[in-house]
Amino acid sequence: MALLCPGTGTEKKPNTSVTYAAVASLVWSLRSTDRRAHHKRRRSGRVTPMAREHCGQQRDTTIGSPPMPTLTLVAERTPLRAYDLNGVVINIGRGDDMDVVIDNPSVSRRQAQVRLDSDGRWIVEDLKSANGTSLNGHRLTGPAPLTRGDEISFGKFSIFFDRALKEPVRDKDAAKPDLPRPTETFQMDLHELERLQKSSALKRRAHLKWEAASTGDTFYLERAERSAVLIGRSALCDLRVPVGPKHHLLVIRTRHGVEVRNLSSWYRMRVNRATVTQAILKGGDVIDVGGLRLTFFADVG
Repeated sequence: MALLCPGTGTEKKPNTSVTYAAVASLVWSLRSTDRRAHHKRRRSGRVTPMAREHCGQQRDTTIGSPPMPTLTLVAERTPLRAYDLNGVVINIGRGDDMDVVIDNPSVSRRQAQVRLDSDGRWIVEDLKSANGTSLNGHRLTGPAPLTRGDEISFGKFSIFFDRALKEPVRDKDAAKPDLPRPTETFQMDLHELERLQKSSALKRRAHLKWEAASTGDTFYLERAERSAVLIGRSALCDLRVPVGPKHHLLVIRTRHGVEVRNLSSWYRMRVNRATVTQAILKGGDVIDVGGLRLTFFADVG
């Protein structure tokens, strides 16, 4: 039904324009409501509700402020919990007064701090912990800026800064609840600590577990795109196996993910029992070809 202007008698179209400010205000309101509901449900393994406030400081949620990151706690290949933050200072350690509490003797009572500085950058700093804190494999000697995807590590634990993990996050404690709480920090030898961190980082990489002729092993894939692994019985193969194609099975990283290709016209390849010539792999996929079985494990982090 048309609307008529009382003064002129001409048709008047309703005003359907919506200002950017009104839309942005609505979006922020919905996000804030969702975060408050989420924080009521949270308690880590073990974790305090860190997003409420810290020393009277609360996150400014006005339009134009930088988005809040997510921290994901991981032990080797196991994502333990993801935290959506809305505080400007997040303390990590074994102490009960920490925002992220990890009950492990290799973690200090006050291990590390993630905070938002006056320039709007996220910073990580070691809190003079016994075993130190590393950022992307390098030991911290002072405050360091964070970028999306960075890995903050201490012992066998890592915290990924604002990176979504492909593996599902498990709702479990970082320490077994039936064990007594550690009273002292276990100080590790520097070389042993580096070995542990490298081992944990390696286990998070995509890999293949292969089985053939009553034997088997694990082969870790490189992270670089277009890196390829040739699998077969030939000495020219990157992964040499006792049975199966001579050199006709290829696993390669592409921009779409990790792909397996059967280059043999003699051997048939099955992925999860379906006969294919190539396939993009997902975690847990099983590849069978010529008496060789490979199980694929995807990257964590």
